[in-house]
Amino acid sequence: MEKTQDLLSYLMPLINCINSECAGYMQRGGVGDVIFALPWFITWYSHVLGDLDIILRLYDLFIVSHFLMPIYVAAEIINFHADQILSIDCDMPSLFQYLIRLPSELDSNNWEEIINRSMHLFRNHHPNTLDVLKDEWIKKRESIENSPMETSIRRRYGNGSFENDNNEEKSSDINGRNEQQGALPRIVLWGVTLTISGLAIYIWNHTQRTDPTTFISLGDFLAQLYGK
Repeated sequence: MEKTQDLLSYLMPLINCINSECAGYMQRGGVGDVIFALPWFITWYSHVLGDLDIILRLYDLFIVSHFLMPIYVAAEIINFHADQILSIDCDMPSLFQYLIRLPSELDSNNWEEIINRSMHLFRNHHPNTLDVLKDEWIKKRESIENSPMETSIRRRYGNGSFENDNNEEKSSDINGRNEQQGALPRIVLWGVTLTISGLAIYIWNHTQRTDPTTFISLGDFLAQLYGK
């Protein structure tokens, strides 16, 4: 898990590189730890997608690419939805609830655009250069964290509602983080399970099926596997 978190730490630097406004907004909103993207990364997005064709398209990409390619894809997913993200209330529960379901909001055409953008981002910012982006992001993050909270809240909500909004934001952040921490083990467990199932189906479809236009479902796969 620690290794996965280390890899995820490159996500915000990439977002900051391609959309600094969105990255700063996410950090102020309490989602800069990018826990929302954990199931994306450890399951290669199969945890949040229901379209098998899209899942297989992503598997094809990730299998032949650098192991950090899912992070590049995540950065471009955020960038693709940047305008909508900036229109959401700048608090952790609201942003987390929206961000975690972003991959499922994309259709096949959107995914092809995301993939093309991700490959372009990869070419422009190779993994060997990510530590530089990470250092830049750490400086910006510290600047945001050290700035007075009152300034960012007044900028968004105005002076009149400062006290009430400040108290509500603190309460929402505490409750949201508790729920997020409690759900994390379940996300990891389901993520690993779905990844293993997805890879098994992928391998089966590409090695066992005789009709190249059809794919085996999870139920049919298990039935054939156990002879039922």
